[in-house]
Amino acid sequence: AFSGPGAKARAAPAWQDDDDEALAVDVSAAARTRKLRRAVSETTVRGRDYEQRLREHFNQTHGNVAWARKRGVKPARAAGADSDDEENDEEEEEDIGSALRSTKLLVRKSGLSATELAISRATDANAAERSSAVVQSIDFHPTNELFLTAGLDKMLRLFRLDGADNPKVQGVCFKDLPATGAKFTKDGRQVVVCGRGRHLYLLDLASSQVVRVPPLGGQPDAASAKAYETLAVSPDGEWIALGAGGGSGNVLLLSARSKQLVSVLRMNRPGSALAFSAPGLLASGSKAGEVYVWDVRSSRCAVRFQDEGLSDTTALGADAGGQFLAVGSSSGVANVYDARGLLSADGPARPLKAITNITTAITSLAFSHDARLLALASRQKRNALRILHTPTLGIYSNWPTGKTPLRHVQCVAFHPAGRYFASGDDRGHVLLYKLDAYAGRD
Repeated sequence: AFSGPGAKARAAPAWQDDDDEALAVDVSAAARTRKLRRAVSETTVRGRDYEQRLREHFNQTHGNVAWARKRGVKPARAAGADSDDEENDEEEEEDIGSALRSTKLLVRKSGLSATELAISRATDANAAERSSAVVQSIDFHPTNELFLTAGLDKMLRLFRLDGADNPKVQGVCFKDLPATGAKFTKDGRQVVVCGRGRHLYLLDLASSQVVRVPPLGGQPDAASAKAYETLAVSPDGEWIALGAGGGSGNVLLLSARSKQLVSVLRMNRPGSALAFSAPGLLASGSKAGEVYVWDVRSSRCAVRFQDEGLSDTTALGADAGGQFLAVGSSSGVANVYDARGLLSADGPARPLKAITNITTAITSLAFSHDARLLALASRQKRNALRILHTPTLGIYSNWPTGKTPLRHVQCVAFHPAGRYFASGDDRGHVLLYKLDAYAGRD
C-alpha cells in the first residue's frame, strides 16, 4: 500500500504465526532477557511484544541497521571506534541471537505436564538475610506475597517476594525458643511459632506485637508435655494442632481463634507427625506405622490404619481438599493413599502408590494447592527430594538434576496459588523456584 507520492511500499510478512499471540515469554528468567523489561516487577510479555522489544533493543544498541542484511556482510565501523566496543557489540548480538534461537526456557507451555516439570530458579526467598542455623520451617502467606523462615537460631524472618530482591520485612528473635515450626494463620493476620519449649509465640502482623502463650494446662496429658515441636494449621482456619513430644504420642488441639486448649488426642505409641486433611479431619502418625485420622469436632478417631511397610511414621502430608494422604516412613518409602477411601475401607489400607525413590527417612511432605504435585524429601541424605505428579502417580525425572543445589533439604512448601516451590536447607538458605504451569495465577 502507498500513503502518497514517492512513498515506499511496506512488504507484508511472508509468514505470520498466529500462535505468537498465545505465547507468554518469561523476561525475568535469564540475564539476557531481563534487559527487555519495562519495569522491575514485569515477568511475562506476549510473543509479539517480545519480538518488538528485541528489535527495539537491537536498534538502540546498534542503530537502525537492516535486519535483512546478507549473511557475512558487516557494516563499516566508525572511525576511531574502540576494539572493546566491538567486542561488547558482538557479545550483545550473541545475547539477542541466543534469545531468538532458544525459547525452550522462555516460552511457557500451558498446563502441567505429566512427564516434564517446567521449573526455573528464582532469587532465593531469604537472599536478603540467610538463617544462621538450619532452616526448620518455611511458609507462604495465604493471600499476600509474604514468606517466613524459622529455625534453631531462634529467629523468625519475614520477606516480601517481589521476584527480584525479596527484601526482608521483619525479624523477631525468641530468646528462649529455638523454633522448629512456624505457620501463618489462615486469615493471614498472625504467625504461630513453636519449638523446643512448652510455650508458643504469636506475632501479630498488623501491629508487630509479639505474645508469649504459656504452657497449656487444663488436662494432665497437656501439662506433662515437654515440648511443642510440631505444628499444623487446619485449612478452614479453625484449629491448630501441636505434637506434644516427650514420647507420649499425644496431640494437643487448640482453637485457632482463642489459642486455648480444646482437647488432647491420644495415640497408643509415641509420634508427632501431623497433617490436616479435609475440613474437620486431622491425621497423626506414630511408631510402627500406625496412622490415625481424627474428627476434630468430636475429638474421636474416625479411622486408624497400619501404613504398608510397618516402618515408623516420620512425616505426613495431605491436601486441603481431602483427596490424598501421604505417609512418609523411616525406611524412605512414601505411600500415597486415597484419603476418602480410607474412611470407608473395610479391609487393610492399600496405597495408590508406594514411592521408593528416596532411601532415607522421609522428613518432609507437601502438596500443591490443587493436589496435582507432591514434594517429598529427606534431610538425612544430600539432594534427596522428588516431585510426584499425582494424576498419573509418576515421579518427574527431569528435576531435580545432579546440579540442582538442594543440599540437605529440611523443609518444603508450595505457594498458595502454585507459582513457587521453596526448599529450606542445612546452610540456612531457602531456594525458590518458579513453576511455569502456574505462572500469573493469583
